[in-house]
Amino acid sequence: MKFKLTKEQVQWGITAVLVVIVSLLFYKLLFHGETFTNSFQKMLRLMAGVIVGFVLAYIMSPLVNLFEAKIARPFYAKRGVDVRAEENAKQFKRMRFVSVVLALIVFFALIYAFVMIVIPQLYSSIRSIVNSFPRYYNNIYQLTDQFLIQYPEISDLTNTYLEEFYAQTQTIFNDYLLPNMSSLTDAVRSIGEGVVNTGRGILNFFIGIVVSVYLLNSKEVFCGQAKKIVYALFKENVANEVVAEARFIHYTFVGFLAGKIVDSIIIGILCYIGTKILQIPYPLLISVVVGVTNIIPVFGPYIGGVFGCFLVLMVDPMKALILLVFILLLQQLDGNIIGPMILGNSTGISTFWVLFSILLFGGLFGLVGWIIGVPLFAVIYSLIARFVNHKLSARDLPVSLPKYIDCAYIEGGEIKSKRDPENVKYRTVAPKKSLKDMLKG
Repeated sequence: MKFKLTKEQVQWGITAVLVVIVSLLFYKLLFHGETFTNSFQKMLRLMAGVIVGFVLAYIMSPLVNLFEAKIARPFYAKRGVDVRAEENAKQFKRMRFVSVVLALIVFFALIYAFVMIVIPQLYSSIRSIVNSFPRYYNNIYQLTDQFLIQYPEISDLTNTYLEEFYAQTQTIFNDYLLPNMSSLTDAVRSIGEGVVNTGRGILNFFIGIVVSVYLLNSKEVFCGQAKKIVYALFKENVANEVVAEARFIHYTFVGFLAGKIVDSIIIGILCYIGTKILQIPYPLLISVVVGVTNIIPVFGPYIGGVFGCFLVLMVDPMKALILLVFILLLQQLDGNIIGPMILGNSTGISTFWVLFSILLFGGLFGLVGWIIGVPLFAVIYSLIARFVNHKLSARDLPVSLPKYIDCAYIEGGEIKSKRDPENVKYRTVAPKKSLKDMLKG
C-alpha cells in the first residue's frame, strides 16, 4: 500500500522545519552572537559590490523612468511605435540602454560638479581655519581668562580639575601608552590595511556601477521574477497583499528620500545665499554641512547649525549669534513651509514616532539608521496598523481610532462610551479617594 501525505501533514512538516530553523538561529545568536556577527559582517564585505549596485540602481531608477517617460517614449510614439509591445522588444532594449546611459551621465556629472565646485571651496575654508587656529586659540584664551578673573572661585576649581586631569593623563601615557606602543611593523601594516581598504572600496564602487547597469536594464524582469515566486508560494489574496505591501514600501522610501534630498538641496542653497548676504565666514562650508545634515530628520538641522556656529564663534562671536538666529529662522521656514510642501505627509506617522524611529534605528545602525529610520518605521507602522484593522474587521469591530479614544470597554461587540455614566465596569470610574488616603495606601 502506497503511503501518501495529506496537505495538512505537509503544512505541519514545513511548520516544524521552520520552527527548528528559527530555534537554531536564535540559539546561535544568543550564545554565539559574536560568531554570527562576524559571519554577517564577512558576508556584507563579500557582497559589498552588489549592495552598492542595488543602492545605485535604486537611486538612478527615477532618472531612467524620467528619461523614458519624457524623452524616449514620446520620440517613438511620434513614429507610431509602442515600445512596450512585445513585437518591439528590440526598440525597448535600445530605449532602456540609452536611458540608463543618460542616467549614468547625469549621476557622474553631478558628482563631478560637486568635486570641482564644492571641494576646492571646502579645502580653502578648511585651510583658512587651520591657518587661523592660533588666533582662534588666543580669542578663546582671552575670553576664558577674563571670565576666570571675574570669578576667582571658578578659577581655583578649574585649576584643581586641570591639575588632576594632567596627572591622570601623565599616568595613562607613562603606564599604558608608552609600554604598549606599536612597532614600526604594526604601523606599516596599518598603512597597508588602509591602502587595501581604499582599493577595495574603489573596486566595490566600480562593481556596483556594473551591477546597477544590469539591474536597471532588466528591472522589469527581476520584478516579474519576484512576483512569480510570490504567487507560486501564497494564495491569490495573500500574494496580492504581499505585492501591494512591496509597492507601498517602494513608494514610501522613494517619496521620503527623494523629497528629503530635494529639500536639503534647497536649504543648502538658501543657507549659502543668507550667509553671503550676512557676511558670515566660511559660507560654502557651513551651507554644505547644513544641507547634508538636513537629510537627517529632526536632529540633522541642529547638528549642522551647531557646527557652523562653533566655527564662526572662534572668529567673531557676534557673527556666530547672527548665524544661530538665521539657522533657527531657516529651519522654521523648512519645517513649516518648504518641508511640508515637498514631502507632504509621505510617512503618515506623527512627530513622536519620527523621533522614536530616529533614536531606535540610529542606535542600531548609526548614520544609515538616522537616514532610513523614518521611512522604515513608517512601513512597520503601516503593516502593524493593517494587521490590527484586519483582526478588528474579522471580529466585526470598528477600525476608526476616535471610537477607541472614547471607549470605556467593549461588551457584546458594542463599544461603550466613557461619557455614559452608566458604563461603570472595568474600573471606568476612578475610586473617590483623597490624595492623603492614596498616599496612606
